[in-house]
Amino acid sequence: MAGSSLEVPFYANPDNTLCFQAALRMVRKYFPPAEAYSWAQLDAITAKADDIGTWPFAGLTWLCDHGFDVRNIE
Repeated sequence: MAGSSLEVPFYANPDNTLCFQAALRMVRKYFPPAEAYSWAQLDAITAKADDIGTWPFAGLTWLCDHGFDVRNIE
């Protein structure tokens, strides 16, 4: 809606390697059913590995599997 704003909770990126997880955490905290996820859970959802980083496609696929209509815009 034009001129409206959403009250989406903000989660800071705690160590500069979790930006995708922080965005995913905000989405899942805002949209019903509102759920809270730990950083470790979000790492697993996004297939994050210390040596190669995050795989955003894994997180986007997970969102689709949970009923979200996903559009990836970069």
